[in-house]
Amino acid sequence: MDVLDSFEAQTGATFPADYRRLLSEFEQFMTWFHDGKEVDLIARARLPEKSSRLLDFVRIPVRRHDADGEIPVERLENCFIFGSYSDGVYLYFDPEDDMSVWKVWIDEGTVGKLCDDFAELVPAPDEIDTEKTLLA
Repeated sequence: MDVLDSFEAQTGATFPADYRRLLSEFEQFMTWFHDGKEVDLIARARLPEKSSRLLDFVRIPVRRHDADGEIPVERLENCFIFGSYSDGVYLYFDPEDDMSVWKVWIDEGTVGKLCDDFAELVPAPDEIDTEKTLLA
């Protein structure tokens, strides 16, 4: 069982079809720009083996950057990191919020919801760079 299937079995969540499709289209790297920041998708071979590993970095109550209040740090235990912005902000799926896309500022201990659906984050195919497009 691969890491994606294992995560789905553990959480009962389902990864977006667009995410699974994109993972099959590259081996080394995939990048694109979203809101002026470069998104770097983690290659399938480099995905974390167990959940998100966010709890390795965050041990305090997490403050919501996009709303007032906090979320329990335990909520991050079942999240799945899939990429990052070029400025070091990590992107993750939250199975407790229908696999919506969130971002976490590890150094600040804050999180914020980026979008409800992974498809909102992904540009047109000709705006995505991979090792294949750069070697063509």
